[in-house]
Amino acid sequence: MKNYYQVKTKLKYEHKNISNCSETKFLGLIIDETLSWNQHIDQIATKLCSAHYALRNLKHIVPQPTIRTIYYASVHSILSYSIIFWGRSSNVKKLNIL
Repeated sequence: MKNYYQVKTKLKYEHKNISNCSETKFLGLIIDETLSWNQHIDQIATKLCSAHYALRNLKHIVPQPTIRTIYYASVHSILSYSIIFWGRSSNVKKLNIL
């Protein structure tokens, strides 16, 4: 059972109905109707898995300073973008494991 009240609203703009949605993407953040950030954190986890795979395969080919540069360009930038909003979510433990 959800712990929030659902308010049924009907919005119109220039005589056209605007439909409600459960989530939206705004400036790279997936914001859902309860601000749980679960969808956004799942998206970040997918990106981190891809970056980890690339770093793991590159570590035998390129030198350590290059790996560090790739890490900051891919992993660190993904994690630090808007962390002020989603960083206190209960679902963030998934990212700590990754």
